[in-house]
Amino acid sequence: MLLFIILFICFLYLEKFFPIAYLKKVYSENNKIEKPQTLKKIDLIYHPITEYDGNSLITLKDLIDNLNKNQYIFLTEKNPLFFEGKYKNRFIYVKNIPCKEIFSVKEESSGILSFFKKFKYYIFYPFNKEYAFYKKSEIIDKLQFFKKFSPITGQCFVAKSDAYISLKTTNFEYPSLKYQLKLIKNAVYVKKDFDKLSFFKKKIEIAESIKNGSSYTYFYENPDFDFYAVEGKKELTLGSPLKLENNPIIYVYKPTGNYIIAVYKNGKVYKYYNSSFSIKPKTAGYYFFIVYKYDFNLKNIYFSFEPVIITNSFYVQ
Repeated sequence: MLLFIILFICFLYLEKFFPIAYLKKVYSENNKIEKPQTLKKIDLIYHPITEYDGNSLITLKDLIDNLNKNQYIFLTEKNPLFFEGKYKNRFIYVKNIPCKEIFSVKEESSGILSFFKKFKYYIFYPFNKEYAFYKKSEIIDKLQFFKKFSPITGQCFVAKSDAYISLKTTNFEYPSLKYQLKLIKNAVYVKKDFDKLSFFKKKIEIAESIKNGSSYTYFYENPDFDFYAVEGKKELTLGSPLKLENNPIIYVYKPTGNYIIAVYKNGKVYKYYNSSFSIKPKTAGYYFFIVYKYDFNLKNIYFSFEPVIITNSFYVQ
C-alpha cells in the first residue's frame, strides 16, 4: 500500500513532463513577419449550454456576469431572440453556423496521463481554479479534429464550447462558468473597421467569417498567433482559396514563447517551425496548422508537448 501511494505521488509530479515528442527536424526563419494590416481578430465562444438547451442551469445573467469585455458569444437557436444584446461591451447573439462543430468541454481524452491530469483538476479546483482549469484544458480531446473533420469534404469547422452548470445555489455554482468559458474559443478574422459596425452587422460579419473558415481554435490561453496570406497587395484569411498563378505567400506570425508550429499539407505533417515563417506554395493542395506549446526541450526532445491552436485551412488552387 505504501509503495502504491509513493508511485501515485511520483506520477502526479511526473505527469507535467508529458506528453513527450521527438521532432527530427525543426526549422527556423530569421525573416521578420508582421501582423496583418487590414485584418483583426475577435474572440468568439460558440454554443455554451443554457437552460433552454437542455441539462444546464446557465441563464442570461450568468453569461453576462462571466463574460469578459469585448467578448462575443453565439448561442444555439433554441434560445429566445431576446437574449441578443450588447451588455457593457459583452455581445450575445443567437445563431447557428453551417460548419462542422468540433470539441467540447465534455469530451475528454482517455488514458493514464489524462487520469492524473483530471485528478489534479479535482484536487486543485477548490483552491486554485486557474490551475485546475489549465489541467482541464489539457485533457480536452483535441484528436476530435482528425476524427470529425476533413478539409477535403468540409470548408470549415467551429469549436463548440458546451460549457454548462449542473449545480447552483445563491453563492455557488459547479463547474465554474467563468473558467469554463475560457477553455475553448474561436479566434475569428474580421475586417479592421469591424468595431465601427452596428450590432447586427457585426453578427453578420462574424457568421460569414466562420462559414468561410476564417478562424482558428485555441484552448484556454491565447498566444496571439496570426495566420494569413498575401496575393499581390491583398491580405487573405484562413479559409481563402489561393491561386498559384497569383504567386500567393502564406505567413505565420509567432509571438515569443515556447511554441512549435506543425505545418500540415494535404493532411500530413509537412514541416515544423519554432519561429515566424512564410510559405510559397508550388503545387495545389490545402494547408493548416497546429501550434504546440512545450515546457522545455533537450535538443530534439520536447516535454509537455500540448496542442494549443488548431486552424482552418488555406486552399491552394
